[in-house]
Amino acid sequence: MSALIKSGAPGAVRAFAPAREREPRAPAPVPAADPRDAEIARLRGEIARLGAELAEGKASTDDVILKAYEKGRGEGLRDAEVREAERLDLLERVAEDALAAFGKRLDLLEALAPALAWAALDKLFADRTDWRDMTEAALARQLDALRRDAVLRVLVSSIDFPEGVSLPLIAGASVEREAGLRGGACRIECRLGEVEIDVREQWSALAALLEQMGEEA
Repeated sequence: MSALIKSGAPGAVRAFAPAREREPRAPAPVPAADPRDAEIARLRGEIARLGAELAEGKASTDDVILKAYEKGRGEGLRDAEVREAERLDLLERVAEDALAAFGKRLDLLEALAPALAWAALDKLFADRTDWRDMTEAALARQLDALRRDAVLRVLVSSIDFPEGVSLPLIAGASVEREAGLRGGACRIECRLGEVEIDVREQWSALAALLEQMGEEA
């Protein structure tokens, strides 16, 4: 033991007490493991596993759905193409049948046309006694094809234009009645010759032509 001597304090000596040895601290108690933590960890792992399986299943389902959609779409397109081809084939057959039927009708009409024309004209000309209107029309058409200064005189049938009936007026030419002309006939005298017009002969020639066409059809 040692003593400490302070200045100004004679004879006062105080001895130091010996230092005490510290006792070692006891280790902190380790808390006991909570069994619920292990269960929570297990459940979390199970949730993670199920989540991974769910994500994998969803991806697989999406892939299956996509493949099924693509397959269905492809089959639908093929079916649509088949139906379209069938529709076009049907339209083509219908068009061919319609054209064939139309061609037959045209052939029939072509064969009947001469007979129909003959029947219509026969109603117009058959048993006709007054040819004046037709004679005037035929005369007008012929004069339109001639130079008027070349026409000298026009003779018409006195049957079509008897006394008391006005004669056609033709500029630059005289019009006279001719007893020797039958109904429907007239004559145009020109500087270089004559033009004979006979409506009844024209009808006879046309009727013969139509009859021949009907036989050839």
